[in-house]
Amino acid sequence: MRKITFIVLSALVFLIGCGEIDWNNEDVKELLPDIVPSLPSPDNIKIEDGVLTWDSVEGATGYIVYYGDERKVLDASATSFTLPSLKGGGSMNVALKAIGNGKDLKDSSVSFYLTYSSDLPFIEESGNTEAPDPLLPIPTESQLKWQKLEQYAFIHFGPNTFRNAEWGEGKPTEGQAFQPTSDVETITTQWADELHARGMKALILTVKHHDGFCLWDTEATDYSVSKKGMYDGNITGSLAPKLQAHGMKLGLYLSPWDRNNWAYLHPEYVDIFTKQTEEITTLFGDIFEVWFDGANETQGWYGGGDYNSIKSQVQNNPYVWFQTLKNNNPTGMFTRTSGELTHGGPTVDRNTYLAEMKAAAIEIIRKNQPDAVVFGDNSGRGIRWVGNEQGWAGRTCWSMGFEEYGSEDGQTWFPAECDMKTRSGWFHSTNSNSTRPYKELVEFWYRSVGRNATLLLNFSPGRDGLIPDDSLEEARKMWKQITEDFKTDLLTKENVASVEASNIRGGQETFGPYNLIDDDFDTYWTVNNEVTSGSVTFTFKNPITFDRIVLQEYIALGQRVKSFTVETQDESGAWKSVELPNMPYTIHGDNSNPDETTTIGYKRILRTAETTAKAFRLTINESRKPVPFLISELGLYKSYEGSLDE
Repeated sequence: MRKITFIVLSALVFLIGCGEIDWNNEDVKELLPDIVPSLPSPDNIKIEDGVLTWDSVEGATGYIVYYGDERKVLDASATSFTLPSLKGGGSMNVALKAIGNGKDLKDSSVSFYLTYSSDLPFIEESGNTEAPDPLLPIPTESQLKWQKLEQYAFIHFGPNTFRNAEWGEGKPTEGQAFQPTSDVETITTQWADELHARGMKALILTVKHHDGFCLWDTEATDYSVSKKGMYDGNITGSLAPKLQAHGMKLGLYLSPWDRNNWAYLHPEYVDIFTKQTEEITTLFGDIFEVWFDGANETQGWYGGGDYNSIKSQVQNNPYVWFQTLKNNNPTGMFTRTSGELTHGGPTVDRNTYLAEMKAAAIEIIRKNQPDAVVFGDNSGRGIRWVGNEQGWAGRTCWSMGFEEYGSEDGQTWFPAECDMKTRSGWFHSTNSNSTRPYKELVEFWYRSVGRNATLLLNFSPGRDGLIPDDSLEEARKMWKQITEDFKTDLLTKENVASVEASNIRGGQETFGPYNLIDDDFDTYWTVNNEVTSGSVTFTFKNPITFDRIVLQEYIALGQRVKSFTVETQDESGAWKSVELPNMPYTIHGDNSNPDETTTIGYKRILRTAETTAKAFRLTINESRKPVPFLISELGLYKSYEGSLDE
């Protein structure tokens, strides 16, 4: 009998160790009256997407999760636990036990250990707790503010408006060259009110074009408003406060070329031009941009005949435009003696002359308007011409370098501005009354603002001084279409079920992927120093349909992304690249091929085929240097197809 009892007890002890005893069995209670049973270990333990799950244990009063060097006590209702994200990769051991009541049931034994891991190599947090170092070059604060304007207006208005001219050809009749039929208050009020209503955040006014006529009461020349019988009204002075009242910024275009002034390319003209620069930067309040056009005649005066003819005209009439001198003055220079032109003056290099004159003017701007950017200033504080007057930037567009579309190896921050006309010419002409339809204007907006550039959209007031109604109507439709296209962001916390990033800098929420959808440019998702590629996946609560993707880099620390990929997951769980169809049409050299997923910069907008997705994935494939990327914003939108009527 003793032998049998010993065998039974031995078996029970073994079964107790295995957690296989039924403690409600009467025979067990009789044989082991003084032994407190243990709960069985939790069963069906697994880890999926960072979440530990298990089956509930009958009689348990709670559970203890062991992960790494930490432990977490949960109540009896729990059957899952979200594990903390791995900091920079690596792995940790995870185990679980059930908690007994301390009287009738003891705690279970600890379950077998599971390994929770990341495919990424483990990276220590040191060096990844702060923001990444800047990747030079980086924008100045003024350049960044300028980029955020995105679109603004251009106005060309002057004697050319009344002569169907673009470049000041021919000789105007004094006192009749500039005679708007509307008063100055009516003109400037219309400009400010109507352009503000069309989404223009600023306006650049051509206060002096190549013809030399000035739209302010300058002391540097008599060829201006309020002088020599011209129009009585300081247009620039009247416009400035009206823009300010709308929160719009003022920019001024001042042509270095002056076809009216015989001293152009002479030392005297440097004094005239710098005085004009001093005036426009001190008389009208804050200026966000000064525009120095690069156009100028290669041999000085433009418009007359040969040397003797020019000499005669200069002596008799100061208001004259000159054309290229044939063989009399190949260097394009004269010497002035006693009010006359003397042929055969000293040779002066034209490019050196213009560069020195512009440098002197830029120095004045820096002193009087330190927050202004200068169009054509390549010192690292200006902006560049995108390379055409057609309103589009390249599919790959860097903010560094002097090339039309920039360069990933550029050493100077020199972002692109796209200028374009709403009519056939910069100035209004009675020879052509057509205006660009709104669909073209929308297309230009996508190919400029949507490609890491800004859009400078020109309006041409008529002889009454007012912007024509048809131009305003097409601009209104353009702005409504764009506004409606981006009215509702579908990538929001309300629509997102979960987000997963392949790497988060230092494992910190400060640099996490939710920054992509917080509508704050100054927060961003970034990765550890050793990581130069990575992905972020948004899974939606319900499938969404979109055809616009908006991406932004945090360019305050430099432009970095060289290549990226966008993919979606459909209801079947399959992943595929988002389809980028051909653009509607070719625009003056920019063909209709699909857009590229190369650079991002301040803003990149992709127009996609209509896509319904269960999840969306952005992958940064390559940075221009082996450094972390910084993505500020990501948005998904469905374009507007409704009415554009008021």
